[in-house]
Amino acid sequence: MLMRYASFSLLLLAAVCAAPAAAQTAVNQSHPLASGGRVELENIAGQIRVRGWDRDEVALTGTLGEGQRLEVDASSNRLQFEVIYPRSSRSGKGAQLELRVPRAAMLQVEAVSASVDVDQVDLARLQLKSVSGDVVARGRAKEAQLETVSGTLRSMVSSGRVTLGTVSGQIDAQSGASGIVSAESVSGDIRIGAGQVSQLRSQSVSGSTAVTVAGLAPGGSVSAESVSGTIALGVPRNVSAALNVEVFSGDIRSVAGQVERPEYGPGKSLRATLGGGTAISNWSLTPVRCVSITPTDAENKRATLRWHVGNTSSSTGLQLRERALRSGRHWQWYSLLTRSCRHRCERGRSWW
Repeated sequence: MLMRYASFSLLLLAAVCAAPAAAQTAVNQSHPLASGGRVELENIAGQIRVRGWDRDEVALTGTLGEGQRLEVDASSNRLQFEVIYPRSSRSGKGAQLELRVPRAAMLQVEAVSASVDVDQVDLARLQLKSVSGDVVARGRAKEAQLETVSGTLRSMVSSGRVTLGTVSGQIDAQSGASGIVSAESVSGDIRIGAGQVSQLRSQSVSGSTAVTVAGLAPGGSVSAESVSGTIALGVPRNVSAALNVEVFSGDIRSVAGQVERPEYGPGKSLRATLGGGTAISNWSLTPVRCVSITPTDAENKRATLRWHVGNTSSSTGLQLRERALRSGRHWQWYSLLTRSCRHRCERGRSWW
């Protein structure tokens, strides 16, 4: 009797230990893709890793959790992968996926709490969207668009057109961006270190902003907006521009020009002419609404640099914050940042 009881206990223990492994489903798929084709991947939770390669095909590997299944819609120039989750699941483990994409492809990844990690890619277009999961992107893309709600966003993508957006998460793009760069946040901090830019625009409500550029293209501009956050801006020492700064409240600190106060009413202003090696290594304003820089071109035409701080009720960032606070669910917050998501939400369908 003792031997039978011991044997039964061992069998029961083996069955219990094997149960978690049996609950997972392996994923191993590959599909051909035409040059310049589009790849889309949607996954709610877990982890998404994307890597590039030189093959003319797309490969998806990894594991699905209990009750999850993968839907695939494949054609010669478009591949769509979507992980479908059960309505109720005892396990909170999400899908663990790795996606391989060819060069010059267009990639779109959407997640909710899943982390997204992209590296070693060379794409025509890169679009990454997550709600609470962190997003990290490296590699190259002609155009890159990265968005989160509360997750941290780190971009080291080498791209000539970069768009970054978050509600409360932090934006950290210390390298890679050049050309046209846009960053938007409600309460998260923004850190941007760009190469030569033709247009750089940053918007924030209460988060701090730090922007540095290695160069300004002829006719280019740099602007930053905030309601109550600080802004620090660094540009090359040899920039030539007309500097115009206005703040409704707070302080202006600049190595060029003199701060003036109006005869009546609040606010401060600063006007100066920059050129001939004048240094502008660090400007800081608290709070500021709009900062813009336009450098001179090769003919040494004078550029203008305007900073304006007005009534905060007219601030786009403040409107975003008020709309977000009125929203009761994350997908409504997310619709503030993503036009395509907003379209889906207006149709009454949450994209996840």
